Amino acid sequence: MGIQKFPTDADFCLEKIKAFGLIDLIKPPTKSDSSSLGLGDDERVAKRSDLIAVTGEIGSASYNLNNKNSSEVSALHTPESQLTISQEIRKFAHVCIDITNGLITDLEHMCLQSKLAAKISFEQIPVNPQVKGSTPDWSKYVLSGGNDCQLYFTFAPENLDKLPNNCTVIGQMGCGTDVKVYVNNQELKLGHKGFIHFS
Repeated sequence: MGIQKFPTDADFCLEKIKAFGLIDLIKPPTKSDSSSLGLGDDERVAKRSDLIAVTGEIGSASYNLNNKNSSEVSALHTPESQLTISQEIRKFAHVCIDITNGLITDLEHMCLQSKLAAKISFEQIPVNPQVKGSTPDWSKYVLSGGNDCQLYFTFAPENLDKLPNNCTVIGQMGCGTDVKVYVNNQELKLGHKGFIHFS
């Protein structure tokens, strides 16, 4: 008898999204995909100078997974789907992708596809107060943790007034093909899995 695979919270979130027919909106864009945003295939990439924004708070699910006694468990055990807000985002976003693999990893995939770089301000990333400073390497939950069931997306600066509530601008697209993270305008050298060690 084979081992039964139990659904993870990420699976739960994915099934919710599939049920509403929005799976194409949040997967990384490829040339072979038909556009769920109503754009041509050659437009399903981020644009230079696009702003980068995220929904909700980042890192909570990863933190909860590694801290079982945490009182902030809702992000892990009862993830909130972003179906409603994704309908608003799709009206003006160039790219919209889920962050289940971790913020840096998913941004890297988008940068490669778009042939652009992402410049991220670490201070601007929305993080639950319980996660901030929880451990010396708490940044790992934010930068490389997954299962948050949140979205990141890029859009033209002139559409900033269309940004829905509960969304935060964390950076901007530019020349290059990598992801760079800054604190106080200083570029950080990311360690293994995106750790940042604060003094």
